[in-house]
Amino acid sequence: MTSAQTEALDLLDALLDKREMQTHGRLEPGEMIFIDNRSIVHGRTAFEDDEASADGGRLMLRTWIGLPRS
Repeated sequence: MTSAQTEALDLLDALLDKREMQTHGRLEPGEMIFIDNRSIVHGRTAFEDDEASADGGRLMLRTWIGLPRS
């Protein structure tokens, strides 16, 4: 990478680390979230499943939903 590219990525990292640039939330059982990867940067925090839960723990599925190209 060029020094300009490295500097640009360092700036992006610095911006994404700012708390005021972030939204935090917690999904409740039965809730879903849909994210448009073209308009938002997203990540997840670590998760530990409670193996002793009555429903057998968390079920997380991922799918990609595409819009028709015009």
